[in-house]
Amino acid sequence: MVTIAHHEEAVTLVRSDTRGHVINRIAGIILATDGDRLLHVFTDEGGSLPLHVSDCILASELRPFLSPGRRVLITVDAVDVKLIPHHSDGGRHIGNEWLGRVVLIGSDRTVITVKLRGQQVTLKSLYPKLWDARRFAVWDSVLVSIAPEAIHVNPLGTCVRLHRRMLTECDSPR
Repeated sequence: MVTIAHHEEAVTLVRSDTRGHVINRIAGIILATDGDRLLHVFTDEGGSLPLHVSDCILASELRPFLSPGRRVLITVDAVDVKLIPHHSDGGRHIGNEWLGRVVLIGSDRTVITVKLRGQQVTLKSLYPKLWDARRFAVWDSVLVSIAPEAIHVNPLGTCVRLHRRMLTECDSPR
């Protein structure tokens, strides 16, 4: 039996085996597409995320629905949100990597909530191994990493609120 409980930042599916399954949801509007694998999404909370997605998403039947001005729902399983302790080295981050801060650690230390720096985006990360989660404390600086194949893009429709000048489609030089 599966019951669904809705939360502000995530949807939790509680199964009969008493383990929780946390899905991060980010709703927003595609501002631009750049190349074959990059979507710039303006989130409903006010953040702007460049998301590298897998080839199969953009090559599929979803491709016509992933154009600028379309509303999308980005879903990422919390298990796929990797947290890496970050020490200020000034390095450049590639792909789906963002600087963040730990803002909440669950009582059982398996669910860790992080906020992305400079963005209005909150993600949850699931750590099934207790010894990995113990190295994090609230307010720690972390590097949040998500593999492109872990990002699921679901088209929701168009957004008539945006002006045409805000929407761009870029061709990358090859």
